[in-house]
Amino acid sequence: MKGEQWRGYNASKREYFYGVKVQLVTTGKGVPVELCFVPGSEHDVEALRKMYFDLPAESELYGDSAFTEYEMEELYKETELIKLMISRSSYIKWVSIEDFALYHGLSNQNNCLKQET
Repeated sequence: MKGEQWRGYNASKREYFYGVKVQLVTTGKGVPVELCFVPGSEHDVEALRKMYFDLPAESELYGDSAFTEYEMEELYKETELIKLMISRSSYIKWVSIEDFALYHGLSNQNNCLKQET
């Protein structure tokens, strides 16, 4: 594959690659239930936006810090009853947006995180 749309960056390995990324949703036992192929240059959050989650209410989706998207977390929580559990850093693992806001002294009003005064 040639062309910039296929050129992606793997931050953990600090290297570029050409190809596709695969976003995969599995059950807690590792059984795949949904997948999405995107060009290597596409950010993980953009791929997540393209996915159609046919998941039961009260489901939890886990992801690394590349999936940090507060508005999408709130939307899924309110409309689909799906909780996105995102690892925000090395010292906060699989934390919800509410816990993240509480930890950092932020308030979550009108779907926006704001520094509490």
